Amino acid sequence: MTPATRTPRSRPAVGLKTLLFDLDGTLVNSLHDIVLSFQYAFRTLGLPVPAAAAVRARIGEPLESMFAAFT
Repeated sequence: MTPATRTPRSRPAVGLKTLLFDLDGTLVNSLHDIVLSFQYAFRTLGLPVPAAAAVRARIGEPLESMFAAFT
């Protein structure tokens, strides 16, 4: 690609200090880690830990809804 055909979205990342990824399943399969994190939160709070299948069934809902479903 020559400078004349380069678009603003294809500029080199000069001076880039931080790069963030939203690991919601698009780039990696984060389902297992999401379930473990959710269960960890319940365990840490001393609450009954929901089964992995039950957590997976609710992934995509707002966290408030997910927590409310298991408390």
